[in-house]
Amino acid sequence: MARQGMTVITNNTNKTLNMRVGNQSHFLDFTSLPSGKEHIMRIDYSDTYHEYLIKADNQGQPLIVTSDDCCDNKRITITEVDGCIRAQHTPRRQLKPAPAQQIVVRPAKKLKLSRLPSGRMAPSRLPSRVPSGRAQPPKKLGLFRWGLMCQ
Repeated sequence: MARQGMTVITNNTNKTLNMRVGNQSHFLDFTSLPSGKEHIMRIDYSDTYHEYLIKADNQGQPLIVTSDDCCDNKRITITEVDGCIRAQHTPRRQLKPAPAQQIVVRPAKKLKLSRLPSGRMAPSRLPSRVPSGRAQPPKKLGLFRWGLMCQ
């Protein structure tokens, strides 16, 4: 079941606001909002994206309020500043983020090095000396390739 909510759009201008609903350049008349009145928008959080074009008496620059704005805000107040209409948003109560989990990073174990007869350093878990006293060449390992054993 889809989650639903309400957003209140308030006209705090001294003009009648005309609202149109649509997407990109295709808009249909939605409602007219007289000065000082409110309109309650019932929204479904899973609805398709919409834009609400708000114009004061069909003159001046329009204000665009999106369906995302309606989902994020419980109240949108339209005011007029210097002849332009502006929207003031009152956000919904946000959930507090979960406290950050404390991650404990332990220091790495110190690796002991020992000197090989050749003078190079090697980790101590490897034998520092070969039983014969000198380094031996690595053994040849057989490779399995295309079903044939090669050496």
